[in-house]
Amino acid sequence: MISQYSGVPGGSEKALADMRASGVSREILEDAAYKMALHDITEFSHPGSMLPALYAEFGKKVMPVRF
Repeated sequence: MISQYSGVPGGSEKALADMRASGVSREILEDAAYKMALHDITEFSHPGSMLPALYAEFGKKVMPVRF
């Protein structure tokens, strides 16, 4: 539903209006936004804890640094 507004000027406002017209309440939207933010925080912070070990094991074998 929302993807049809991607790249459309004013698309976010149109998407919000359509969701509200279909019965999606403010509470549901806020809950979805909270869950997405929590997901993003988890997704973006987790790699920082494992990337150094992955690079130590595979980095120079797979992607040698050349300048």
